[in-house]
Amino acid sequence: MRRQIFKTIFHPVAIISLIIICSLLTYFTGGLGTILGIIMALIALWAGKFNWSLFGFSKSNFLETLSNAFIYAVLIYLLFDIIIQPFIELAWGKIDVSSLDFIRGDISRYLLFVIMMWALAAFGEELLYRGYFMKQMAHILGDHKRAWIIAAAIIGLVFGLAHAYQGISGIISTGIIGFVFGLIFAKNQQNLLLLVLIHGIYDMIGLTLIYLDSERVIIDHIISLIR
Repeated sequence: MRRQIFKTIFHPVAIISLIIICSLLTYFTGGLGTILGIIMALIALWAGKFNWSLFGFSKSNFLETLSNAFIYAVLIYLLFDIIIQPFIELAWGKIDVSSLDFIRGDISRYLLFVIMMWALAAFGEELLYRGYFMKQMAHILGDHKRAWIIAAAIIGLVFGLAHAYQGISGIISTGIIGFVFGLIFAKNQQNLLLLVLIHGIYDMIGLTLIYLDSERVIIDHIISLIR
């Protein structure tokens, strides 16, 4: 039975169907699609006898990976949240992060949410969107350089739709960042840990600024200068 589940869950039709179902569910329900997808990715991991390399995990120098992840995360934050995001918000309105207001100034809620973020967003979403969806989509498209770039774009869009609760600007911004994550994964196909760490560190920056009630300080200043 395990072998049959493996064949089914990694079949191209199953992959594409699951991507569509998860995208629609997440867009219209605000997260259920992602949860379903993570569950299916974990089932796929089990069906593959916990062969982590199927999702892009392999032995790597942890300290080197961590340092590279930190550099990537900071650069992505500076490029997108400081330089690009103001222009996106000028065109489509502010990104809505009101769902995270409960962590503002509350250290216990902040720390609890950080733990949840590392488990569900950093690890869970990267396992699903890059390790499962993107890698399998690249294989479906031919497993060459262009296929990986196209897969990064498709899953970047899916990743953006998963953040529809942040409004149109959130979808666009997160979609672009998801595409960049995908490009990084395309260059590091056997080091999904790098993406998990980039995702976690990037989210840590954002969550910490929200906790400090300071996430809008620089962005609003730049928007005022542009206007």
